[in-house]
Amino acid sequence: MKASKFTDAQKAFLIRQGDDGTPVADICRKAGISQATYFNWKKKYAGLMPSEMKRLREKIDEGFEPKLLHTVRGAGYALDDRFAKVEQQ
Repeated sequence: MKASKFTDAQKAFLIRQGDDGTPVADICRKAGISQATYFNWKKKYAGLMPSEMKRLREKIDEGFEPKLLHTVRGAGYALDDRFAKVEQQ
């Protein structure tokens, strides 16, 4: 897989700009990414801090199922709690 040109902090910054009301087209044009890339990042990383994004990526590399994360994302758990609950199952 090709390595991303964007750090986790940059991805979080772009997502936060969209959450603050900046039009997605403007964000994507300035960053040089497609809108599909922006929305994929938003779906995957929305609400996560860069350190949590790195931890999520490490868990995925270890075989963690991201579908399980989306199932409990709205439950209000901290990221560590979500990983702990999934790993215990």
